[in-house]
Parts: sequence; C-alpha cells; structure tokens
Amino acid sequence: MKKLYIMCLLIISMVLTMLPTGASAEASFADVKGHWAEEFVIKAANEGLFVGDSNGNFNPDANVTRAQFITVLWRMAGRPDSTQELPFSDTENQLSEFKKAIAWGYTNGYIKGTSETTFEPEATLTREAGMKILHLYSGGTIGGEFQFYAIYDGLLADSSEISSWAKSSVYWGIYNKLISGTTDTTISPKDTATRAQLARILVSYLDI
Repeated sequence: MKKLYIMCLLIISMVLTMLPTGASAEASFADVKGHWAEEFVIKAANEGLFVGDSNGNFNPDANVTRAQFITVLWRMAGRPDSTQELPFSDTENQLSEFKKAIAWGYTNGYIKGTSETTFEPEATLTREAGMKILHLYSGGTIGGEFQFYAIYDGLLADSSEISSWAKSSVYWGIYNKLISGTTDTTISPKDTATRAQLARILVSYLDI
C-alpha cells in the first residue's frame, strides 16, 4: 500500500512538471487604458517591439524619433547584428540598441542620414517618412495599389502635400490598410508619427 502511495505521488509530480506554467504576463500600461490604440499597443509590446518608461507608461501620443522608429523595426526583424561603421558624428551617445539598429537600417538602405555626417537620431519622424522606411523594409515594390493612385489623389484633399519620394509608399500603406487618414479626406503626410500610430501600423503589418 505504501509503495502504491509513493508511486502515485511520483506520477502526480511528473504530471505537474509537464503542465505549462502559464503564459508570460501580458504587457500593461496605465496610460493606454481606453486609448484608441490600446489593443495595438498591447499586441506590439507583447511582440517585444516596444517597452514602457520607468514609470510603467507607454506614452502613446509622444512623437516617434528617427532612432526609435528604426529600433522598433530592428526588433521586429529579430535584432540582427550589424558591424557596419557609421559615418555619423551624432550617434555615438545613443544607447547600444539604438546604435545597432541605426547601423542595420543604414546598411540595408532602409534609412539615410540627414547629411553625410549626421543622422539626427532625436529628430521626429513624419508619417510619410515612416511609411517610406517600412515600405523599403518590405521590399519597396509597387503592386496593386498602382491602379488606385488616381482614386487616392481624388479622395485626399492633401494628396499634393505628399512628397514625391514618399507617394508610392504612402499609397502602398493605404492600399494594405497599414495607415489610415487623419480625417475622411486627409492623410496628413507631414504630421509627426506617434508611438500609438506606429504600434497600430506594425501590428497591422505583422497581420498581413
């Protein structure tokens, strides 16, 4: 009887060690509760693309900098190593993760410097520039969206404000439902991208 009891205990112990310990805690930020992008922010954070600040906030409406954008994209790509030496004099004081991401983005042609010797990592990023970078990361090809160019031009009152170098990328983003208008008739290409907007764009990108 005693042997049977001990055997049962061993079996129970083995079963318990095989059971899952539970999923890792879902990301949570006090300042995104009820925010329009809450679902996207949580998903992006759970994917490891974003982290909050030291106070546990996400700061969804804060502007995205050039260094932050390429770093989030670098995380999405799996944090690849890059040994490329950068020609920029203003990236030395950046966090190690930022420097790796900038080197990776620059080497692969996803992002350029603002001059031959400067990157301006703290400069904010416009919505059109963000779509250009993501489009290049995705291959930079033009697909089915081409047939809708004239339609988009007619629907968007500010289509003429989209820079020529970014138009195909912005329309690629609209066609693939990665970016939406700021109103029913505007895309606001020169507005600064926010962390919430970037979370929404990247979650949508991962979904497709």
